[in-house]
Amino acid sequence: MHCKHKNLTKMLRKEYIKSNIVYTLKKAKRIDILIADIIKETIEKDIFKADRNQKINLILNLKGIKFIDSYGFRILIKLIRVSEIYNKQLYFANISREIDELINLLKLDNIFLDRNIIIPQNNIAA
Repeated sequence: MHCKHKNLTKMLRKEYIKSNIVYTLKKAKRIDILIADIIKETIEKDIFKADRNQKINLILNLKGIKFIDSYGFRILIKLIRVSEIYNKQLYFANISREIDELINLLKLDNIFLDRNIIIPQNNIAA
């Protein structure tokens, strides 16, 4: 398990673009318990180490993600709450039609509606 966990951490790339930290999942099509935990650990670490007064937007690029399980949604909602407590904003970029349908089906659109942003792809490495 530890070896697999280490390989999964390489799936999440982090880039600094102006006052944003952009997290991109490489070669992932779904967010399940394993990937959700990697996302949680990485983003929480950045939230906790940043100065509360420092304006930072955290952006999870969901390009290529076609499915998020219930655990994944719970982690994303928790990260939204934690980021707000620490005076940060968490956004989601490139939400697919499939994920948008899941958000609506689960009646989470009130949580995710204002957090969907579009990032020009030339600003993010593939």
